[in-house]
Amino acid sequence: MKKRIKKILIGRKDIVDFPQLDLWGIEIKIDSGACTSSFHCHNIKEEKGVLRCQFLDPDHEKTEITVPNKEKPAIIIKNSKWLRAKHSGIYRSYVSAGQRVEKGAQLGSISDPFGNFEEFFKNPQAGYVLNSNHTPVVNQGDALFHIGFE
Repeated sequence: MKKRIKKILIGRKDIVDFPQLDLWGIEIKIDSGACTSSFHCHNIKEEKGVLRCQFLDPDHEKTEITVPNKEKPAIIIKNSKWLRAKHSGIYRSYVSAGQRVEKGAQLGSISDPFGNFEEFFKNPQAGYVLNSNHTPVVNQGDALFHIGFE
């Protein structure tokens, strides 16, 4: 019988933290070609106000998330947009994932390594930061922020 060799997946998995949910080191699947971001889970069910699910990592010990308070309804994101770098350079982000940002808020800047220019970019529409790039050096066209809109 042929022994099965475990394959190494490159660029498909990542480890993320969800500090507001007290979840740390969750292994997720990534689809870099997708228009939106997501993390995958299965066996999803709600029992007595607790959302139970299994993340991609079957060995992760914490699979329970408290369902949000019914008095404070969940935010429904109906549309989203990626903001991309107009220039290459040193990137600085001023906001974090999960943060609400108003229209016109400064999200970050890109500068050249010698300080000859610094371009600040603003949020085009009020929404929520779904994802942000943390790479210190970016190229023109790189995705910087994924903003979701209600």
